[in-house]
Amino acid sequence: MYWTTILLIVFLPIVSSIGLYEQCGGEGYKGSTECNWPLQCFRRSVWFSSCQISCPSSDWECASSESYLGENADDAGAANWEQCGGEGWNGATWCLDHPCQPRSQWYSQCRPDCPSGWLCSEIPDEEILEEDLEDLESYNPEEVEEEDEEEETETDGFPDPSTVDLDALQQTEQALLGEVDLEEDPFADAEDEEEEFTIGRRRRRRSTVRAASCKANGKSGTCKSTSSCKGTSVPGHCPGAAHIQCCIAKSSSGNSKPSGGSCGSYARAAVRSIKGNGNKAYSVVKVKKEHLANPGSYSLSPTSSDNTMTTSTACAFDKIATAARKAGVSIKIASAFRTISRQQYFWNCYVTKRCNNGNLAARPGTSNHGRGIALDLNTNCGKQTRARPNCGGSRVYQWLYKNAHKFGFTRTVKSEPWHWEFRGVGVGRASFS
Repeated sequence: MYWTTILLIVFLPIVSSIGLYEQCGGEGYKGSTECNWPLQCFRRSVWFSSCQISCPSSDWECASSESYLGENADDAGAANWEQCGGEGWNGATWCLDHPCQPRSQWYSQCRPDCPSGWLCSEIPDEEILEEDLEDLESYNPEEVEEEDEEEETETDGFPDPSTVDLDALQQTEQALLGEVDLEEDPFADAEDEEEEFTIGRRRRRRSTVRAASCKANGKSGTCKSTSSCKGTSVPGHCPGAAHIQCCIAKSSSGNSKPSGGSCGSYARAAVRSIKGNGNKAYSVVKVKKEHLANPGSYSLSPTSSDNTMTTSTACAFDKIATAARKAGVSIKIASAFRTISRQQYFWNCYVTKRCNNGNLAARPGTSNHGRGIALDLNTNCGKQTRARPNCGGSRVYQWLYKNAHKFGFTRTVKSEPWHWEFRGVGVGRASFS
């Protein structure tokens, strides 16, 4: 038994990761191909690849492609007009030149256009009116640069949320470890508070006459007395006396933030203050059950589920989800605002390897989930390892790609097609999306 143990130790393969500038591939190379995170294995020639932060030079072969093509990647992408996807397809899922266009669940092809009747043609490029974005913050690149300089940001290494329920996993593991969440749920009385508001609103409706809606100068308004209008009164658009005019509410300035959860279906949601990055208090609302990928997470405390959103992100998400729903696309949230204590839980799991499968986690205070701007959505198309994501068959992703930036959302983590951040109206698409 003693000698058997020694032999097993001697012959067990040792898998190690590689540091900066060290070789990670090439013809005849027998060593490890795994680079230390966040390095990637970049190809210089058929004979040599090394771990780098980015492709080092234009004379390296990696510079001829839009992204890193690791040693574990397919030898080549699909050529123009060849198949590149579909259920059961085992060939290349990225194209050398053209995008991979989905024809159906079963077939995708590398081609420059999207023919009529194909799945890709069913996703509309929405026309968004300016008035639909009135409540949303505007993108300010200078402000973003200042934030990036002030705060160090890191990303988690979690799998596609469609493949694992982090909330259920945490509940199970904490129960097995005998851990109990002792923090008070700040939303424990939220439903009662919202119910009281709803009852009061119904009573007011019975005792008041609903004001007629109107439209003036391309904007929607309400017919009311000029003396009670807090915006701009426009005559000639309402019936009745001369002082009853179309009242157009004042639009918020580009850099102002909506007050409370004052937008769409979150207009009267209970607002609570919860600490996130930098121990800063953020005003958040509970994500509605119908907006959650797992509605069962609604009843969990924010320390056990990322089931809250900052009020500004909630306002923007409500608009984007409503627009997508009209196109037959259902966008759901798997993870939203993350409390500092929950990020600490994930970090401890990463350090101890006792929970959350030991997945890489951002250090507490460095994840954008803790700033209230990041949402993990139900794109359900896995990680991205190429120049383009393998998301041709995901209606949610295709709709987001065409329309999310119009509502101020953009991708910021190349490897995670599900990770979208609200940066403000006017933000551009990510180059790798």
